[in-house]
Amino acid sequence: MALQICIYVIFAITKTIIINPYYIYNMRKFLLSLVAIVATALAGMAEPVYCFVGAFNGWNKDAAPEFVQQGDGTYKIDNIAEIVGAFKVIEDHSWNVGYASNGSTLNIGEEYKLQKGGGDVSFTKSASSFTNCSLTLRKDGDDLYLTINGTEQMPEVGVWCLCGIWNGWNIGEAPEFTKVSENVFEINVAEFWGTFGIFADHSWNISFKKNATGANVVLGEPYVLGAGQDLCTDNQDMHYTNVKMVLDLSGENATLTMTAESGAEPTPGYQLVGAYNGWALESGDMTLVGEGLYEIELDKMAGEFKITKNRSWNNAIVSNGSAVEIGVPYYASVSSESGNNLIIGDGSEITNFKLSLDVTNAEEPVFTVTGLSGAGLVASDAAKVKVQGGTISVAGAEKVAVYTTAGTLVSKAASSTVASGLYIVVADGKVQKVAVK
Repeated sequence: MALQICIYVIFAITKTIIINPYYIYNMRKFLLSLVAIVATALAGMAEPVYCFVGAFNGWNKDAAPEFVQQGDGTYKIDNIAEIVGAFKVIEDHSWNVGYASNGSTLNIGEEYKLQKGGGDVSFTKSASSFTNCSLTLRKDGDDLYLTINGTEQMPEVGVWCLCGIWNGWNIGEAPEFTKVSENVFEINVAEFWGTFGIFADHSWNISFKKNATGANVVLGEPYVLGAGQDLCTDNQDMHYTNVKMVLDLSGENATLTMTAESGAEPTPGYQLVGAYNGWALESGDMTLVGEGLYEIELDKMAGEFKITKNRSWNNAIVSNGSAVEIGVPYYASVSSESGNNLIIGDGSEITNFKLSLDVTNAEEPVFTVTGLSGAGLVASDAAKVKVQGGTISVAGAEKVAVYTTAGTLVSKAASSTVASGLYIVVADGKVQKVAVK
């Protein structure tokens, strides 16, 4: 209908121009402009290209297989050799629009309603991979429904690795599980704490994490694995000694059983982590100056930040919804998983400052940013990079590029929704590393 209206308007105006000599000299210029306007309008009306991306293809959005529209209004991908791990549907090979988990897992052969902007989808049978897969995408209004059919088998993995906070998330040197029987693997760690995951072949692509319930691991009890958030125990601040983990892939679902010789909750450590240090959990340590009192002094800092506890994104000290003012006590919030980043003023660079943190009551932390000699806000020409809810947003930059740490281009948009992980943001030639949870 819109196309018919556009054609009618072009015909009517062109007729007027032709029969009126006064307009003839401007006719060519006018028609070219009108054609450009119509082309832009038609491009906006174009159906998006739906793509399937996930661990199976290294989360490479540019090479993601495309669904082909069928005569019955559905979209199909005839064959993907193997699907294992998490996945999602995106539009136009971009992270900007994604359709993923509705909070449950996907059963092979059953239709699954995708949720716009949800977390990654994983199979209900977490111990399996599926080969010779055919995919059907059904659109009903604004809703998308995905059906995957395929042959079930065990995933082909060389080694399973344990990686987490305790080893600095160093996937390259992550310790490996030992095979003790068919589809059963074990690992022993002298000291262990914090969030973690189980990964295949020293890569982030295929992993076992929390299941759809989001429950934590309880020592001594088998835990059904999924592809959700990072794993952790009920008390993630606990430091365990002589930990043994058993990964069992022999059943319908992968399970993990964790035991420990002993555990103790040490005096917590806090870190000031943000754009200024590339969101690196291993740096930004605050100094314990009294019971429940911590301090950190920095020459300069700019952009957003959080205060993390024991090098974990969980139970981090985050924004209460307002900006931090210099010299004014700030009553922050505590977030169990993510939470909004903190910001001082408008995020411009602040020099020669001290942040004093009081966690005497860990549930109600309060901190104050005070100035040292020459402290103050400095206007910054640098672009402001913001990470919230899985989206990287860049303001104040003409050219933006987001890369994985492996150097793969993810997006050139000012706002990009991406999978969790570390990314390199290049804004007008300036480089910044950000963490997306």
